[in-house]
Amino acid sequence: MIHRRERIRIETVIEIKKLVRQQMALHGAASFSLRMIAKQMGFTSQALYRYYPNRNALISDLIVDACENLASALEFARDNPPKQRVDDILFNMLMAYRQWAVDNPIDYSLIYCKSIPDYKPSVEIIDPAIERISSVMMKFLQVAWSQGKIKLFPEYKSLPLELEQQFSKTNVYGLPNAFFYNIVVVWCKLHGLITSEIFSQLHQFVNDYELFYRFELITILKKFGLEPYL
Repeated sequence: MIHRRERIRIETVIEIKKLVRQQMALHGAASFSLRMIAKQMGFTSQALYRYYPNRNALISDLIVDACENLASALEFARDNPPKQRVDDILFNMLMAYRQWAVDNPIDYSLIYCKSIPDYKPSVEIIDPAIERISSVMMKFLQVAWSQGKIKLFPEYKSLPLELEQQFSKTNVYGLPNAFFYNIVVVWCKLHGLITSEIFSQLHQFVNDYELFYRFELITILKKFGLEPYL
């Protein structure tokens, strides 16, 4: 049972983060005022420090929340409906990735852009949170690869020696370095498509971003030897 004081503290923290997100939505992730947050809540600025020791801690908490929510969205797409084919699971997960980003542009920006002046992320806090997202996808891909359900793009069967050596140091997933490289390249492309949508960087060329992303995703999955039901 949660004591009344702890319940009030939890509710206050939730309210603080809600107001910060509202400010970021209006003025951008790089701009929010602790003084304004305190004023909206009827606090003094100093009173906020009872909940967060500094601005860095508050931003880090927002990023951890965002990572947890994105990872949960990916897990839901992976598991629902149950007993799907690998082809459909991967398609659903990567479509869910885009949808979550579109629905939560501030949180997406906090995770991947971090263009916040004077913010110094704590590696001990942020890295495990981001790894939570990566592990959902990578564990699924590990199983798919081990079962022979997914194949390497032909152009990546042989990597330059320098890249092979570089990726052998960062590949902690037990996958062939060439396949791990392949995954990183695909993620960069999809991440770029989503970021372009969120920041309206292609609006003069694209008016249906979902269709644009969906077609590119299907093209990528076909290169992996997958054929999702559509």
